[in-house]
Amino acid sequence: MIQKEKITFDTNKCLTQRTGATDVFYCLSERQYLICGYAVPFGYGRVCKHPQRKEFAEDRQRDKPINPSI
Repeated sequence: MIQKEKITFDTNKCLTQRTGATDVFYCLSERQYLICGYAVPFGYGRVCKHPQRKEFAEDRQRDKPINPSI
């Protein structure tokens, strides 16, 4: 019998990326979007509507870029 890993929502795992000069932030979190009430499907991705979405993007920028070729 295969046991599935239980996913628990954790804002420490949230990552977003701002698109251009707009206030639209895409969710980049792996699997968090499955249980997040703020992740809204849009096109081929998900838009983050969480009140802290700007902070999640700032945290990501301090760590490392999404695209390592940049």
